[in-house]
Amino acid sequence: MSQRKISTARWRRSAVAVVSSSACAGSLPGDGGGTDATGGTTASASSVTASSTTGGTTASSASGGGTSATASASGTGTTQGSTGGTDGTTTGDTTTGGAVEGWLAVAAGGEHTCAIDAARHLWCWGNNSRGAVGIGDPMGPDVLVTEPRMVSETKTWKSVAAGGYHTCAIDTDGGLFCWGSNSWGQVGVDATMQFVWIPYPASANVTWSSVAAGDAFTCGVSNLGWTCWGNNESGQLGNGTTSTVADDIIDDFDVFPGFSEIHAGARHACAIDEADSDRLYCWGENTSGQTGRPVSPSEAEPKAIAATLQTQWTWVSAGGRFSCGYNAAQMKFYCWGANDRSQLANEFAANPSTDPKPVTAPVGLRSYNIGALGLGDEHACVVTDGRLFCWGADDREQLGDGAGMTDVAVLTEIGDFGWVAVSAGRDHTCAIRDDGSLWCWGANTMGQLGLGDTLDRNEPTMVVVTM
Repeated sequence: MSQRKISTARWRRSAVAVVSSSACAGSLPGDGGGTDATGGTTASASSVTASSTTGGTTASSASGGGTSATASASGTGTTQGSTGGTDGTTTGDTTTGGAVEGWLAVAAGGEHTCAIDAARHLWCWGNNSRGAVGIGDPMGPDVLVTEPRMVSETKTWKSVAAGGYHTCAIDTDGGLFCWGSNSWGQVGVDATMQFVWIPYPASANVTWSSVAAGDAFTCGVSNLGWTCWGNNESGQLGNGTTSTVADDIIDDFDVFPGFSEIHAGARHACAIDEADSDRLYCWGENTSGQTGRPVSPSEAEPKAIAATLQTQWTWVSAGGRFSCGYNAAQMKFYCWGANDRSQLANEFAANPSTDPKPVTAPVGLRSYNIGALGLGDEHACVVTDGRLFCWGADDREQLGDGAGMTDVAVLTEIGDFGWVAVSAGRDHTCAIRDDGSLWCWGANTMGQLGLGDTLDRNEPTMVVVTM
């Protein structure tokens, strides 16, 4: 490929956990010993975006990818998928009490979570052993951060992406900052610096519009085009090569295909070229057909999916070893890749399945008006017309249906009507309602739910921050 370079169970609303939080400024970036045992997120891997004009959240999985969340300029909480979707603007009172008056965007990573509040402050919590929370070199209790902590008191933010064990965010001036594990250069600094403890400027003289964090790689879109950096063992950087050498240099911006957002999974990524009939491209690890092409070790550069449905995609998200998207021409929601944990929401789909398979919708759900899409390691969630549905693995109660332990092969409704955003981490999930409240559930051994403890939750529980 030629490229041009520029150099459902109902949950109780009484399930509320109130935590006390103090803003903490971090120390200077430092390095540390040890290696990065990423395996983290694909919620991120995918991406969660919030916009005042287009709805929807797209989150890659937190198993090895990440989620990216963008807050709207107006302060209303909407979420946007890869190329848009339906309007999911938050309405009504966004006051949630305490120090935070509503949440605009949320990104669930491998074992940590980050969110942007109505004042555009960035808060993170969870596993900080490699610096993913961004509050400084962890000492004592700061290794496990079980409640939201403000990342920086001096900056305001418009988007955040949570990867396996690293985080990236774009401030309101368009500057990109990353922190956390840097063993593969995924933070964008010299890979000999194992950990970066506070936000570090990833590049100069570049204005960034979106960012996505995978397991140990990062992709972003700027005024110069798109680029990826970090781990490239499976070709997830999309530069036509595979390499076991860390790539910590942010350069070689591509302008073809013309991506406006990239969605990072564990070790693969997908994006839509809006200038070419919304053509869907994927690249990176392909051991389960997650790129939509015949199974192979990897696809080292962006290629259109092999299915006949190459164009008219308006949503896409990348998970652990699977991907999902919405095709406007067919008016259907599809998934492809690994199906060993019911990730494809289709009990008749093969494992793996390289061709997009329509998901099995519950009775009564005849069409999709997607406002958010989040893929985790082996589970996924989607918001359509304000209703939240989840499916796939539930061994850590990450579906939030109050049951747990059993894989679910059909879209299962979670909670009441009124959801606007969702992000799926490795094995936990977080979502925002139209009143601006933030709810999390699933695995919590590292405090990734932000509830002040390390107890798992099998249903949505509200995160409330008080000073």
